[in-house]
Amino acid sequence: MTGGGRVLGRLSVAVVAAVLLTACPGPERSSNGSGAPEPKPFTVQELGAAVPVLDEVPTATRVSSACVGEPGCPKNIASSLFILAERPGGKIPDEEHVVKPSNVAILDATVFEDQASAQASLKRDREDLVELFEGEFDFGPRRARDTGALLSGGRGSGSTVSAQIQGWRGFCASRAFVKVGDRTLAVSKLPHQTSLVRLVHGRNRLDVTVTLISEKREGAAEDMARKLAAEFIQRLD
Repeated sequence: MTGGGRVLGRLSVAVVAAVLLTACPGPERSSNGSGAPEPKPFTVQELGAAVPVLDEVPTATRVSSACVGEPGCPKNIASSLFILAERPGGKIPDEEHVVKPSNVAILDATVFEDQASAQASLKRDREDLVELFEGEFDFGPRRARDTGALLSGGRGSGSTVSAQIQGWRGFCASRAFVKVGDRTLAVSKLPHQTSLVRLVHGRNRLDVTVTLISEKREGAAEDMARKLAAEFIQRLD
């Protein structure tokens, strides 16, 4: 994925990524029973080829995990998690006996059985995120619905808006907050930014998540999440 041919083929990505909202492509076929057009789906292999490599993610220092067709990976998902460098002037404190948190960028691309399933998953996620990302919020620790893991609470504000990038449609949810009830007390006092870009195109779904700690520029996480989403979609063309 790092060959010279790939680099040359991506010289136009930065230009295209700057234009985040574009017109939707014309319909290719309709097979969901509702009359709505369903674009030709990308395969997991095609999605995996569009997952960025380390030097294509701004400030990334290493790939923490990747799952693109390897044994043991879900057959319908291509994903990668990148650890990002600490923000300028915002060093994350070291704390004894506690795993140091990191700035991260996560990208997941999924192939669903049909377009209706992809749309339903997107609708469900947006409804679930209302409490966490809409307006002012203040909530304590809670258990994750799917894993039962204990999650820290948060205090801050956020917003969720509809979004589309080159025909992929969905939403962008962003929030600025401090953690509540986190055992890493020093980190709890630091400002956090989290932005989620969730988009669907036919049977394909793209999830990009960026979390930045001690980032002073407002909207930095959202800008990065949108940029990574736009560049991923451009690589599929």
